[in-house]
Amino acid sequence: MKKIVMLWAIILFICTGLLSGCTEQSNSENDKTSEIAKVKLIDTDYERHSTIVGWYDYYKGTIKNVAGYMLNGVSVTVKFYDENDHFLFKRTDTIYYLANTYTKEFSVTVHSYDDYAENIDYVKYEFLAL
Repeated sequence: MKKIVMLWAIILFICTGLLSGCTEQSNSENDKTSEIAKVKLIDTDYERHSTIVGWYDYYKGTIKNVAGYMLNGVSVTVKFYDENDHFLFKRTDTIYYLANTYTKEFSVTVHSYDDYAENIDYVKYEFLAL
């Protein structure tokens, strides 16, 4: 009888442990995969370089951590749009370990052979905490 009770207790313990992890939302401080990063865009720059086979553009900038704590990672996404406000494509750079109040530079590159590269009219920036 004791073995049956012990077996049921183990099964109940395992089921409770498995089912308790089945939540959609998390309020954990460490779970920031889709949270907008608390950074300030300090400046941006654009440079075009010509080569024998075409050109490439650098989209660069600097961000500052204004979160009040260390950011373990920031995903910097540069989204490219045409003159009709149609999204063309995006490029992403990742910055790791950005201390509070510190700044770091990011950059992405677009090549002339990239699809829709010649249609770029403007860009938007998105910052997500990792």
